[in-house]
Amino acid sequence: MQSQRHEHGIYRPFVEQLLARGLAYKSFVTPEELERMKEEALARGLKSFRFRGPERDWTPEQVAAAEAQGLPYTVRLKVPLVGTTEFHDLIRGGRSD
Repeated sequence: MQSQRHEHGIYRPFVEQLLARGLAYKSFVTPEELERMKEEALARGLKSFRFRGPERDWTPEQVAAAEAQGLPYTVRLKVPLVGTTEFHDLIRGGRSD
């Protein structure tokens, strides 16, 4: 169902809203690069990998330049780098306030 919704563009307005509000960013890291980063983190002894895309802090001009090159991207949420992020999930529960 989710892939069908994606194909029909249902999520696009919400993605654009997150990008416009600075709550998400376009990441141009390839799946291969991401896998290499994970492997390097594990090799350094990290028990879990936290991805922080270098594009998180790019200027609009840098993002536009990457897009102009036709580079594929993934939209990633800009979660806080410190602290704990909590939310309430309608199915699994969690924080309710």
